[in-house]
Amino acid sequence: MNLESALGRRLYRYRCPDSLTLGEYHQRLLPAEARREIRRHVETCPRCGLEIRRLEQYLQAAPLPEPLLRGAHTRGRVNVSLGFRLSAEVFSSALAVRGQPDGLRCYRVGASGLVTLDVQRLAGDARSLVGLMLNLAPEEFQACLWRGDEMLQTVSVDSLGNFLFEAVPAGRYHLILKSREAEICLQGVEV
Repeated sequence: MNLESALGRRLYRYRCPDSLTLGEYHQRLLPAEARREIRRHVETCPRCGLEIRRLEQYLQAAPLPEPLLRGAHTRGRVNVSLGFRLSAEVFSSALAVRGQPDGLRCYRVGASGLVTLDVQRLAGDARSLVGLMLNLAPEEFQACLWRGDEMLQTVSVDSLGNFLFEAVPAGRYHLILKSREAEICLQGVEV
């Protein structure tokens, strides 16, 4: 084992930008100097290049719903964030006290925000979708459930970050949490 490979394993991705910064780079949200610096890094780092390619594949597979795109262009400055689903291994043991974690999904938003979604079966084919915003200021947020470009339900987020959609048919949705200053989009939510 040579010194270079030993150091490479210890300092794995030491100089790489975090996933949020790579996402902001991809969406062209960073200042010009930061974009140039990250572009130079991505051109030489196979791991970050792979992460950018995976992000592009994800965005192609689950594009933003059209109403969100129109709204972001027609209003004043709105901070739009994508929630990235975390793997079950990352959070299931930590949240197991909440009940069975099987239907629980967790999405990372920004540097430290989380949104959890829990699908609960009701009579027949209907389900409820229970959500919780963590480390995000929930004041004045509304949760909107979309199927394609049709908004199906809108509910308020309470002061503790909880929201509930009732009698939701099984299917694939986009969930948009929005306030006057921010929109958070969770794509491809299976209910």
